[in-house]
Amino acid sequence: MSEHKPGRLETWGEQQVLAYLENNKSTLSLKTSTRLSLLASFVIGFLLTVALVLVEIFYFPDMTDALNNLTGLAIFILANIVLVGLEFYLLFIIGFYSVAVYIKHSGLDAHQPELKLSLSRAILEIPEPGIHRLGLDPYKDRRKSHYLMLILYKMKTFATSFLAKLLVRKLLARTGFRAYSSLIAAPVTGFWDAWVMGVTLREARSRISGRLLVIKLLEYMKDNYNLDDEDPACEYLIRLIAVRLVLFEEYNVNLDYLIAEVSQYYKDKFNSLQDVSDPQRLLNCRQNLAKDQLPELEDIATALFALKRKRLSDVESQLLNELSLKVQQIKTARSELDQFQLPGLFSGL
Repeated sequence: MSEHKPGRLETWGEQQVLAYLENNKSTLSLKTSTRLSLLASFVIGFLLTVALVLVEIFYFPDMTDALNNLTGLAIFILANIVLVGLEFYLLFIIGFYSVAVYIKHSGLDAHQPELKLSLSRAILEIPEPGIHRLGLDPYKDRRKSHYLMLILYKMKTFATSFLAKLLVRKLLARTGFRAYSSLIAAPVTGFWDAWVMGVTLREARSRISGRLLVIKLLEYMKDNYNLDDEDPACEYLIRLIAVRLVLFEEYNVNLDYLIAEVSQYYKDKFNSLQDVSDPQRLLNCRQNLAKDQLPELEDIATALFALKRKRLSDVESQLLNELSLKVQQIKTARSELDQFQLPGLFSGL
């Protein structure tokens, strides 16, 4: 396993989450808390962009006249640094507070291994570390388009704001309001900040609910399969977890925790399995299962596939069909997990 040493920003985020968790007395519902976070994000983006645009209008109205207005240029640059920095800081604080509210609603132990750092990374939009253990590498089959989509995602806010301002400038070109057309960037930035906050909070909820799920799965396995159990269902579950981890295409803190616990508890059995992450061996193992075992195991497989919020890859979709799983069931499980409700089999555990 490659070790990951958290950076200062990640650690700061972790400390903020714990601090808000210790002092959190919110009685708001999950939905209300999320809506207030999105509204606050919009207001922050809107107001700070207005302030920045006003600085531009009054101190640096003409970009082509920079050499003759060095004082205005300096003020404009300083305002950008201060206000954009303040915007990020306030958005991060909203995110950390929301995560504390989510943890409280979920009833999860906040000191679960690696989870706090992962939640911090979700809010800070820091990619998960490239950790892989036991020879299981979730990055090996990552789509080539992943990095291109990441770049386009980061560029979208700039492009949207720029095009919006350009359009408004053209429309107002013959009026006396042209100088104020840059203010269109304010609602654009506000909506963008709210949208990004929604995405990061949904990812945070996914990581919290994912930990609830894998804890229940571990309890289920330990209650139903002994260390020396020769039941093919035990082998099937171990292979299913390994295959799910590898096909995820990126590090998932909960699948990593799950495979670590399973490989330790069922150490001899895990080490005896060849090509544990091979989908074909998983399908071969499935053929040895008793019919009455399939419903519960399909519930587990559905829940594990639901941990991924993004579109499933072609390989995942194909495996989904071969395991007789339905896309609609996965969508339903995702919706339940988003509300910290455990789907299918796990709802009764």
